[in-house]
Amino acid sequence: MNEISNMNYAWGPKTESVGNPCIVMMVAEKPSIALSISEALSNGNFQQKKGLAKQIPVYAFKGTFKGMSA
Repeated sequence: MNEISNMNYAWGPKTESVGNPCIVMMVAEKPSIALSISEALSNGNFQQKKGLAKQIPVYAFKGTFKGMSA
């Protein structure tokens, strides 16, 4: 295992398994790319929210990850 594998995150230790439902975070370098990814993966059914930095949008939608609800 490497240093990143041993890190504990806000919601607990990183594992290879997923619970149901799970939360998946994707990060894009540009807001326009984040919007395009959200539109494609959610079939246009997403919500735009305000993040900690007010000028950076956060897009949220329901989907699946590794066969589980996310």
